[in-house]
Amino acid sequence: IDIFETTSHNFLVNNKKKYDLIFVDGAHGYLDVIVDLFYSYQSLNINGILLMDDYDWKEKSKDRSVRLAVNNFLDIVENTYDTIHHGTFAAIIKRNDINLNQN
Repeated sequence: IDIFETTSHNFLVNNKKKYDLIFVDGAHGYLDVIVDLFYSYQSLNINGILLMDDYDWKEKSKDRSVRLAVNNFLDIVENTYDTIHHGTFAAIIKRNDINLNQN
């Protein structure tokens, strides 16, 4: 086990390794969640598991909705994963890499 004392953003932006399991449990702001998910997904091996905590988090403000961020992320990476679980947390298995249009 390696421990890195930094923010998720700093770690994920600079990360060059691939992982079989990534557990995302961080800030609840929409942008924080979706950025962590995209960078984590890029760092995940094919057939790796992505666990997303607080999927059922109840928040009055849409800009702090973990569920909304997770659902939007899953819509964007559609057809590249299989769902394992949606409940208190969400879990998927990555089946293909995503190719986002950079234009």
